Amino acid sequence: MTNGRAAAQLSFNRQTAAGDWPAAAALAGRICLSAIFLISGVGKLAAPGPTIAYIESAGLYLPRVGYAIAVCIEILGGLALLTGYRVRWAASVLAVFSLAAAIAFHAHFADPNQFTHFLKNVAIVGGLLSVLVLGGGRYSLDARRASPRLPERLDIGDTTFASSRALATALRRAEAAHGEHEKRTGERDANWSDWYAEYLVAEQAGKPLPT
Repeated sequence: MTNGRAAAQLSFNRQTAAGDWPAAAALAGRICLSAIFLISGVGKLAAPGPTIAYIESAGLYLPRVGYAIAVCIEILGGLALLTGYRVRWAASVLAVFSLAAAIAFHAHFADPNQFTHFLKNVAIVGGLLSVLVLGGGRYSLDARRASPRLPERLDIGDTTFASSRALATALRRAEAAHGEHEKRTGERDANWSDWYAEYLVAEQAGKPLPT
């Protein structure tokens, strides 16, 4: 400290493992969840006859219509989940579809195999509900659409604060702005530390603040 003033230098690394692993885990989860729908949808598309016959055997009406709906939901929903596009809507539709399929086709609990399939669908619904609540994460098209910010394009240099009080005040401003950002995007930002970093740097540099 000099004359009661301390200089605190903040350097931010956008690719630290601590800040990046939740986004990577969210991507891995979406890939795992989407795989079962995409593989199933493509399989149905390649062999419509057996699928339609299976729907008929369950006693459902309009099996051909049901087949077309199932193929569309699985392929389009799977792609949306994989890429993270409108991921909350995709997760909602796929969750309802999976639960409906479990009840319609696997509710024969006396059969251990059918009971296992029922539980599998319920587990998939659980994973989809997590996506619905948490969103697609940084590595998703939704994140790119919602956030025009590109911190790597900022000429960051050194960001300094004359005192701990000045730093705390700046962090409170960043916190308030970040709360508004999350309201606009409709999802929790797991990458909040990067957002705070960009806000503090841009504020001191007099550049447009992230929104």
